[in-house]
Amino acid sequence: MSHKSSTFWVFALPVSLVILAAAYYIKIPSARRFIDAHTSLGHQLFGSFVHDTVIIETKPPKDDDPLSVTINERGTAANVKPAVPTPVPVFDLQKLARDPSHWPKKVMLKKATGFPAVVGGKVVGSLTAPVGAEANLKMIKDGKIGLEYQGGGALVPVEDTDLAVRAMAQ
Repeated sequence: MSHKSSTFWVFALPVSLVILAAAYYIKIPSARRFIDAHTSLGHQLFGSFVHDTVIIETKPPKDDDPLSVTINERGTAANVKPAVPTPVPVFDLQKLARDPSHWPKKVMLKKATGFPAVVGGKVVGSLTAPVGAEANLKMIKDGKIGLEYQGGGALVPVEDTDLAVRAMAQ
């Protein structure tokens, strides 16, 4: 008895691989970048089905090259000027300590902190200020900050508060 093979199975594997590659190309950006890095065939065949913004650079822009261009998805050219990085401000505790006019009035605690409980000007015990509580900033000294919370004071490490964020925002 002879066994006759169907021509369907000869084409089924290659066609299913092409469909799978197309689905990965269209839906998964990392697969699209991988395929585009190895061949332009994927973009030519499946690029019209991609619905996100894809920028294809023809050459890296240079500062001294006025003709540097980038081709966007629609095929139009746009002049490219390299972005000038803006310097990131750095928090300087010593500089802040010298100028109390730039101190924030309050800071938020990042860690639960113990304070003396004060009633009528007398210490009657202790209390713990919870994370997120705001305390009044009273002094900055030796890398620590003096805080007042409900009448009691404590020296707290700067890292346990949001002083840097608030000082930079002013």
